Amino acid sequence: MEPVRPVQPLPLLLRLFDQFWLAFHAAAPPPRSRTPMNAYQGHATIFEAILSGDPDRARAAIQDHYIGIESKLTENPPADMSPVETNTEAG
Repeated sequence: MEPVRPVQPLPLLLRLFDQFWLAFHAAAPPPRSRTPMNAYQGHATIFEAILSGDPDRARAAIQDHYIGIESKLTENPPADMSPVETNTEAG
């Protein structure tokens, strides 16, 4: 039996993640209270949940993480961004 080789991430996917984080940080710069240790702890929670083999725990950890990201983006929108107006009237 051949040894299992690790799957190499796709370069395009990595570039996509890079672009997401550049846009994310431009839209919502990290607050002064946010430290590298905060970021580490949030990701460690996800990592530990995945390693536990419990899909519900992993799912919950990821959802908590993304809720934090979403709330960060809605707390302080950039001054130059206005809400998108929609016209619901047919006419």
